[in-house]
Parts: sequence; C-alpha cells; structure tokens
Amino acid sequence: MRKKIFEEYPIPKAILTLAIPTVLTQLVTVLYNLADTFFVGQMGDSNKVAAVSLCLPVFYIMLATSNLFGLGAGTYISRLLGRCEIDSVKPVASVGFYSCLISGALSGILLLVFTRSILNLIGATPETYGYARDYLTIIAIGAPVITLQNGMPQIVSAEGATKHSMIGMMIGTVANIVLDPLMILTFGWGVTGAAIATVIGNILCVGYLMYYVLRSKDTSLSISPRHFKPTLEMYSAMLKTGFPAAVHTVLFCTGNALVNKFASIYSNNAVSAMGIAYRIEQ
Repeated sequence: MRKKIFEEYPIPKAILTLAIPTVLTQLVTVLYNLADTFFVGQMGDSNKVAAVSLCLPVFYIMLATSNLFGLGAGTYISRLLGRCEIDSVKPVASVGFYSCLISGALSGILLLVFTRSILNLIGATPETYGYARDYLTIIAIGAPVITLQNGMPQIVSAEGATKHSMIGMMIGTVANIVLDPLMILTFGWGVTGAAIATVIGNILCVGYLMYYVLRSKDTSLSISPRHFKPTLEMYSAMLKTGFPAAVHTVLFCTGNALVNKFASIYSNNAVSAMGIAYRIEQ
C-alpha cells in the first residue's frame, strides 16, 4: 500500500502524484471513443459512423454501472484507508469487482434480449439498423469486461496506484488503436470489427489490472472470491458516492440519445456529424 503518498508527501506533491495519471487515464478513455469513429469513418459510409454514434449512449450506460460499484467501492476504500481499517479493504475491493462483473453480465443479457427495442428507442433507421445491431451485439457480449474496464481503475486508484490504472488503460487503448484498422479495414469487418477491437482492448486492460492485484506485494486489494462478503452496510457506503455518479451518467446518456433520436429525423448524416462533434467536445 502506498502509505508514503498519503502520510509523508506535501499536499501539492501528493495531489499531483495522484492527479496526473488520473487525468491521463481520462484522456485515454476519450481516445478509445475517437479511434472507433475515425477508422469506421475511413470506410466512407456515413451510415456506419451514425450506427456507432447511436450506440454510444448504450456504451455509457455500462459506465454508469461501473460508477455505481467501481467508483463507489473506490471511494469507500479510500475512506477505510484513511481510518487505517486495512482489514476491511479486501472485502470491499472484492465486492466492487464482482458487482461490476455481475451487473455487466446482466446488462449484456438485457441488451441481447431487447436489442430491437433499444435500437428503435435510440433512433436507428433502416439504413443504420443492421450496422448498429451488429455493433451492439458484440458490445453486449463483452459487457462484463467493459464494465470491469471502467470499474477496476477506480478501485485500483483508490489506494494510490494511479500509475497502474493508467498503464492498464493505455494498454487497452493502444491495442484498440492497433486492432481497429486491421479489423475494420484490412479484414473488412466494418463496425463489427470496431466492436471486437474495443472488447479485446478492454480485456487486455482488465487482464493487466487483475494481474497487478493478484501479483503485487504492494497492495491491500483483493479480487478473490473468498473475500466476496457483501453486506447491506457495505453496499450502503458504496452507493453514497456511486449512485449520484451513476445517475449523472444516465442523465447524460438520456440527453445524448434524445439528440441522436431527433437528429435521425433529418438524416443519418446529421447523426454522424453530431457523433463526431461530441467526441471532439470530449
């Protein structure tokens, strides 16, 4: 555990030590979204770009779930470390990890069952429906690891290991950027290839963070099933910060979905343009 950062560093140095990797991690997340749009755009079909843009709110719903349990567990772990309740950290980390995994799996099942209804709700047109369905199907299959990819960095960062969180995200992003042109353009898989590249990038990110938690001697975290001992008190403490963050993300997704829905009335080109503009805005 990185007690030195919290106990010995001057406040400005401690803030910079933890903040810089965290900011870089956020930028890496933006690159994730830019990569898919950029390489799908190289195919010269605005309907495919529109399909990826339409699915973005659904992707962010998984991020809401990650905030619910990943961010919630992370902030709770930080409070426990501040009170020197080290023995309580492992159960919270394990509960956060498996809650993200289980909720991600449930999200994926719901997406697969209600694909048609969801696509109609978010504004898919006859021209974009097939592409959006293919993209969303792969995302739904990879939902557990996508949720973990957003939740685990929060848990790992909670004890000051922001550098490892950043490394995991960078591994996933680099893999995604390398695989995107290969799967989208070289193999000709289009939006399906973009989704597969995204899922593989998420798997590599989660794999690195799991390796860190399992192998590092400098961590108080755990993802062992034997530490999975959820209690109402634990979930209550996690949801105090996780629930507001999740609601914020859900409201953002709703707004983005409504904009796409209204834009689709005009044309798929309008949806594509809005999707590109939004990613630049990020």
